[in-house]
This record gives sequence, C-alpha cells and structure tokens, in this order.
Amino acid sequence: MTHVRGKARFMYELSFQLKFTFTSTSTGNDNNNDIKYNGVLKFIEVCNDCDDNDIDIIIEWKKGTPPKGKILTTLRKYLLSDDSILRTCIRHVLTDFENDFNQL
Repeated sequence: MTHVRGKARFMYELSFQLKFTFTSTSTGNDNNNDIKYNGVLKFIEVCNDCDDNDIDIIIEWKKGTPPKGKILTTLRKYLLSDDSILRTCIRHVLTDFENDFNQL
C-alpha cells in the first residue's frame, strides 16, 4: 500500500501459471487416434493498473510436438481471445483478488 496525495493506493504485481491438457478428438468412434497436448499458460506481470490487453500470456508446450495448423488456431482462440471463457474466468478471479486485497 502506498499513499499518493493523501490517498491510499493498493498496488500489486504478480505472475502465475496454468497447466492445461488439450485433446484433439478423432472423427470416428476410435478414441485411440485422440491426441493430447500438454502445456502451460504463463501470465506475466499482472498488476492492479493493467487492463486485459496489457497482460502478456505465453504458451509453452510440454513433451511432444506442439499442435499445428487448424488445431493450433482453435486452441489459441479458446485460450487467448479477448472473449474466451478462460479470460472471463481470470477476470473474475482477479477482481475477487483485488477486492480481498483492498480489504487488508
């Protein structure tokens, strides 16, 4: 907490990681052709005065070959787009964190 012009300001900066598994499902009934991609989303320098566009998100892939082509495009859409469910959930969690932090 800092004081600027006599007013308390609650400042924070954090980073975090989310592990995930993405499964590309085959089109037939044979689940043996399903391919799993394991990765980590790294959220770098999340701070109290950042908006969504200021937060850097890095995707790192674990063992194996990373997805390519349409699979990668689809994955990036669901994980990184501004209107993705993931971003919406993260916004809610960060809002809750900020509210709790301001109560300290």
